Amino acid sequence: MIQGKPDFVRLVPTWLLFLLLLIRKFAKRFRFTCCMKRKTLFFIVLLSLILTLLQDNYCYSQNTLRIDSLKYLLGKENPDTIVINLNLLISDEYLNVDLPKAFQYAEEAVKIAGNSGNQDRVLYTEYKLGMVYYHQGLYDPALKKIYPYLERLKEKGNTKRVVVCLNNVGAIYLDMSEFKNAKQIFLEILETISKLKSANPSVDYVKEMLSAYGNLGVACLNMKESALAIEYFKKGIELARKNKNQETLLANLLNNLGSAYYESNQLDLALDPILESYSIRLKQGDLRSLARSQRNLAIYYTKSGDLANARIHLYEGLALATTCGDISLQTNFTEKLFLYYQKTGNTDSALRYHISLKDLMDKMNIEEARSELTRLELTMQFREKEKLNQIEQKRKEFRYMIIGIGMLLFLTVISLLYMLSQNRLKRLKLEKDNSDLVSRNLELNRQSLENELELRNKELTTNVMFQIQKNELVQEIIGKLITHNRNTNSLDSKAVYGIIKDLEKTLDSSAWSEFEVRFNQVHNEFYAKLNSINSELSTNERRLCAFLRLNMTTKEIASITGQTIRSIEVARTRLRKKLNLTNSDSGLTEFLATI
Repeated sequence: MIQGKPDFVRLVPTWLLFLLLLIRKFAKRFRFTCCMKRKTLFFIVLLSLILTLLQDNYCYSQNTLRIDSLKYLLGKENPDTIVINLNLLISDEYLNVDLPKAFQYAEEAVKIAGNSGNQDRVLYTEYKLGMVYYHQGLYDPALKKIYPYLERLKEKGNTKRVVVCLNNVGAIYLDMSEFKNAKQIFLEILETISKLKSANPSVDYVKEMLSAYGNLGVACLNMKESALAIEYFKKGIELARKNKNQETLLANLLNNLGSAYYESNQLDLALDPILESYSIRLKQGDLRSLARSQRNLAIYYTKSGDLANARIHLYEGLALATTCGDISLQTNFTEKLFLYYQKTGNTDSALRYHISLKDLMDKMNIEEARSELTRLELTMQFREKEKLNQIEQKRKEFRYMIIGIGMLLFLTVISLLYMLSQNRLKRLKLEKDNSDLVSRNLELNRQSLENELELRNKELTTNVMFQIQKNELVQEIIGKLITHNRNTNSLDSKAVYGIIKDLEKTLDSSAWSEFEVRFNQVHNEFYAKLNSINSELSTNERRLCAFLRLNMTTKEIASITGQTIRSIEVARTRLRKKLNLTNSDSGLTEFLATI
C-alpha cells in the first residue's frame, strides 16, 4: 500500500480559509481592509497554491493507484461480464482526468458487450459511453446513447435506475440551455418518485428529489420564472432539513435560493440563505463551493451598493478559486475585480487585473481549444461510427429483405407446389372416381351382357330342346305311320309314305334354320373366329361346333341331327384334328367356349 500525504496536508486549504477570515475580520475591525498589504495577500495565495498542489498530488496518486489496479485485473483471464465492468470502471476513473482515455475504455466495453449478444448489456455500455460524451460536451451524441437505455429501463420497470437516468438527461438539457425540456424531465422525476412512494413509502428517494427540486429551480430561474424557482428551492430546502446527511444538497439549494431572491430584486431575503449555505460549505471544506458562495455574496453586496464588502468577497473568492485551481472561477472573479477597479477609477489595479484576466482568458482559450479539438475528434469518430452503423444497418436490412423475399418466394413455390399437388390429387381422385364409375358401368354392362347372353343361351338351348322334342315327336309319328303303313292297302300306303317324306323334310330344314337364326343372334362372331382357325370345316362340322358351344351332350346332338351317338363321337374326333387339339390337354368343348 502506497503511503500518502498525512491528513493534515489535505485539510490545510480549510485552515487557510479560516486564516483569511481572521485576517478579514481583524482588518475590518481596525479599519484597514482597503489597504490590506498586498504582500500578505500574495503570500497567502502562494501558500494556498503550494498546499493545493500537495493535495492534488495526493489525490492524483490515489487515482493512479486505482487505475493501475483495475488495469492489472483487466490483464487477467476473466469472463466477458467482468472485462466489461473493469473497462467501465477504468473509464469512470479517467472521466475527470483524461477524457480521450475514458472514451477509449468505454468504447472497448461497448465492443465486448456487442460481441456477447446481450442486448441489456449493450444498452448499458452505450449509456456509459453517452456519459463520457456528456462530460466532453457532446450533448447530442450523449442523448442518442442514453435514451435507448432509458426506454429499456422503463420497459423492465427498473424505476430506481429510471430516476437516475432521467436526472442525467435533465442535466444534459440544462447544459444545453434547453430549460423547457429540462423542466419537463425533472417534473417527470418528481411524478415518478411520487408514484413509487405511494406504492412503497419505505423507499428512500430523498437525494433524487432534492436534486430534482434544485434543477427545477435552476431551469425556472433561467426561464425568468423567479417565483416558481423560489417555490421549488424552498420545497427542496424543507425536504433537506427533514433528512439527515443532506448538507451538500441543502447548501446548493440555499445558495440558489439566495441567487433567485437577488435576481428578483428581493435583496432583503437574499443574504440569509447565502450565508447559511456558506456556513455549511465552510464546515465541509469544499473550496470550489465556497468560492461560489463568495461570488454570490459579492453579487449581493454589489446589488446592495456595498462595494467595499463586494470587493472583499471578490478577493476571498479569487483566493479560493486559485487554491482549488478552477480557472473558470478565477476568470470570473478577476473580471469582476477589473470592472470594480475600472468603475472606481483605480487604473493601476484595473490594469493589473486586466492583464491577469487576459492571461486567464488565454489559458481558458487554450483549454477550450484543446477541449474543442477533442470534441471535434470525438464528434468525427461518432459521426464516422454512425455512418458505419447506418451502412451496416442498411446491409442488415438489405440482407433481411433478401432473406424475406427468398422466404416469400420459397413459401410461394411451396404453396404453388402444394396447390398443384392438391389439384393433381383431386384430378387423380376424379379420374379414379371416373375410372371406378366406368369400371362399374363396364362391369354392369358386362354383367348385363353376360346375363343377356346367358338368357339367350337359355332361350337357344330351350329352343333346341324344343326342336329335339319336336323331332322326337315327329320321328315317333313317322315310326307309327311306318308301322301303320305296313298294315294298310297299297293306296293308303302310298299316301302315308308321302306324308312320312314331308315330315322328314320338315324335320331337317325347319330345325336347322331356326337354330341358325337364333345362334347367330347370340354368337354373331363365332363362325368368323372359327373360320379364321380353319376355313375348311364342313357344314356338319360347323354345326357340331355350334352344338358344342352351347354345351350340348353327344346324345342331345345325335337326337337333333338324327345321327347315332357313335357317329357324333367320330365326328368330334375328326374335328379335334382339324382344330389342332389332338396333342392338347384342352377339351373340345372348353376350347370352343373360349371362341
